[in-house]
Amino acid sequence: MERYTSWSEKREKYIIDSSAVHYEYKSYSGEPISRLARIENLFEQLKQELNDVEQKMESLCRQGGARGSVYRQLAERKMMLESMLSYFRIYAGMK
Repeated sequence: MERYTSWSEKREKYIIDSSAVHYEYKSYSGEPISRLARIENLFEQLKQELNDVEQKMESLCRQGGARGSVYRQLAERKMMLESMLSYFRIYAGMK
């Protein structure tokens, strides 16, 4: 992976080389911006999938299927999604 960010001289913040982004009438574009957008899209997709899994689990509970294999598979999926989302929250400050 090509890294676009680096520390500033005083190590106060991350910076991006100006040649990697392009100014276009009140906004910026470029590969670093596109990569950030893909990461944000992934985060939103994971949150939506977690919500869907939780709804399916609730539905199974209401139908008395909380002890079945489908429920267990959903519980495993939920734990995996929560783990992935926790990395985004810890390292990227996403909520």
